[in-house]
Amino acid sequence: MTYENKQFEEFIAPTGRITPLVTFDPSGRLYLSSALTQIHKLNEKDFPDVKIYFNKSDEIIAIKPLKNKENGSIKLKYGKQGGGFINSRAFAIKYEMVDKTENGDFKLKDKYKGKYYITDEEITGIGRVFILKLRDRRK
Repeated sequence: MTYENKQFEEFIAPTGRITPLVTFDPSGRLYLSSALTQIHKLNEKDFPDVKIYFNKSDEIIAIKPLKNKENGSIKLKYGKQGGGFINSRAFAIKYEMVDKTENGDFKLKDKYKGKYYITDEEITGIGRVFILKLRDRRK
């Protein structure tokens, strides 16, 4: 049997990562995947800072991208090849997500380390945020 090309649709593979993830690394940084920054149009010019909120009882982190620096905001540092990171070590220490090592440094507890899917949600009184559920770590 012979087929004609009009019977087929060409699949164009996307470049870069396509899954919007946040990675919580051993040092307490939150890494935003390049897919996350691309899908949500996050860039240094439009969203230079973030605020972090925490629901301690449900272990949910909310990350709010900010157009302007606010009291208590944290710099979102963008990578040259996409993605970005938030130096959230002080946050991890405050909420007892770390263990102290023998040399006096802090290391994120194993139960928090890893990759997380995020959802784009609205919180009354806060606005649009990215929700990261610490109990739903990606396996």
